Amino acid sequence: MLNSQRRHLIAVEEHISKITPEWESFRVKHAGLQDVKLFAYTGGDGMFGANGTVATDEELAQLRKFMESTHPPRPVFVDTVSVVGPEILEFQRKNQPVNGK
Repeated sequence: MLNSQRRHLIAVEEHISKITPEWESFRVKHAGLQDVKLFAYTGGDGMFGANGTVATDEELAQLRKFMESTHPPRPVFVDTVSVVGPEILEFQRKNQPVNGK
């Protein structure tokens, strides 16, 4: 028997798999979300989470709206998405290691 959190996490993981094509298309149209990843968050007895960085509060709002529009099986959690501003985000992207180097 699985406890409720594990059942919820499985449901979120299945949801993410199901919406992956829609998510990838949304990210292409919203370039500011390229550093955001969707995941099954363990808090709240299992939630539909996102983490990463965005440049603006508007991008964070677009992300939340997208996630909610997919009718997830659990509540949306975006508290691990940081709004850093466009300059810092660009700096981070330019200074990321390529292939771990």
